[in-house]
Amino acid sequence: MILPGMQNNPLINGKNRNLFAEEVLNVLRNRMVTFRGCLPDYVAIFMDGKVKVWFYGHRDGKAWRGGVGFNCVRPEDRLYMTDPAIVADMCAKHIELMNAG
Repeated sequence: MILPGMQNNPLINGKNRNLFAEEVLNVLRNRMVTFRGCLPDYVAIFMDGKVKVWFYGHRDGKAWRGGVGFNCVRPEDRLYMTDPAIVADMCAKHIELMNAG
């Protein structure tokens, strides 16, 4: 949980936030999560609870890049931001919702 006054701290749950984002990316890749047929390429996690996952691949013979983003801005959501598997699950569920609509 990120405590008030710690928003600018580069650590999440004792981990460098870049390493945390790498762990989320690894979970997404291991689970073969795709967006429009493309694999995850980059994860950005912001201290205010925003998460952005970029996907890269080829569609119709052309390079394509797209992103999926979501927010965990409520205080009770901050607990999710301590586990890379939960963040990856949230991303996969968001993609499912986008594909259903």
